[in-house]
Amino acid sequence: MIAPYNPYQANLDISLQAPTYSHWMGTDEEGRDVLSRIIYGARISLKVGIIASTLSLLIGVVLGLLAGFFKGWVDSWIMRFTDMMFGFPALLFMIGITAAVPQPDINVA
Repeated sequence: MIAPYNPYQANLDISLQAPTYSHWMGTDEEGRDVLSRIIYGARISLKVGIIASTLSLLIGVVLGLLAGFFKGWVDSWIMRFTDMMFGFPALLFMIGITAAVPQPDINVA
């Protein structure tokens, strides 16, 4: 783990401490290191961003190589598909996906 301290470990002796050399962003009400909690909380968002970027890069490279290698109808089909994706509003696409996927039985509120 990259975080310098345990994000869950409370130490009331150093609660609400201002930023110092040992706690770069200070501590919260329970004495937990704020930087460690931010790093620990950001790990899922960073994983999702890295996976999405890598997947889109992989798909783009493969489609670009196919379009460049196979001229003619393959290139035209890939370009028409790409034009359709750029021309279709993203919000409308998300609404369609949400409507198509079955909803879970449990609602989180």
